Amino acid sequence: MLTIRLSKRSSAVLSSTIHRFYSSSLTHEDDDEEKNKNARKLKKWRNENRPTHTGLLSMFDTKSDDEGFFKINRGFKTTNFSSWYKEKQREYLEWCQRYIEERHQSLGNQLAITHFILHRGGKVKQKGVADYLCQDDIPKLPTTFTPNWVIDEIDFSGSEICYSGLDNFRNLSTLRKISFKSCKYFDDWCLEKFIFKCPGVEYLDISECENITARGIESLYRSSYLKNLIVSNFDNNAEFELTCLMLEDCTPGLTIEIIKTPNVNEISVQ
Repeated sequence: MLTIRLSKRSSAVLSSTIHRFYSSSLTHEDDDEEKNKNARKLKKWRNENRPTHTGLLSMFDTKSDDEGFFKINRGFKTTNFSSWYKEKQREYLEWCQRYIEERHQSLGNQLAITHFILHRGGKVKQKGVADYLCQDDIPKLPTTFTPNWVIDEIDFSGSEICYSGLDNFRNLSTLRKISFKSCKYFDDWCLEKFIFKCPGVEYLDISECENITARGIESLYRSSYLKNLIVSNFDNNAEFELTCLMLEDCTPGLTIEIIKTPNVNEISVQ
């Protein structure tokens, strides 16, 4: 048997070399594990399973935990079915727009809201960039955290944004301009929640939002940075217009544009 004898000095050098080798290997393993962990998070929120039986066939599902149309005591009136189906559509919409923590952890708040807006047909403009990003630009979006990704304008006009979807508007201190024009689910509660999350907005368009009333306009008193507000006064409501005038007087530098819509009761058929 071949025996190799090492001096104390050689033994110490060999021990130190082995220690550095294994330490380096463990460090690389930790880095790889962290990258794989982030990749799993990204994959989780992208490929999360959607609720089953969200369409018309769900009304016949008597084994589901949800309340199907035939599972509970309902009449066979058309109005009952219509209200049930609208309720299910709204529940599914709320689920689709919920806040996903993994998405914000993987991408950061600025990039996460960009994905959220573009996937729902909206537009986003980065700070210092002239053109808006739209749905066609989704393949070009980064899929990992990008420190210099900053947005300052959002156009969400005509979208189906609802109350739960506003949870995605987090820590957007750079957001200055946004439009919720003609959003059918955007109401007083949504307006109050949004202005609480994004108090630094300077331009806000909520025109043609039929569910915005004088009560919602009152919630804008807390927004001291608001400079331009566009609203629609449906049916020429006097209380609504008075609330807008009072808000304009109490907020320095604020200009409110009130778009008056015709009263449907006063329209005559020629």
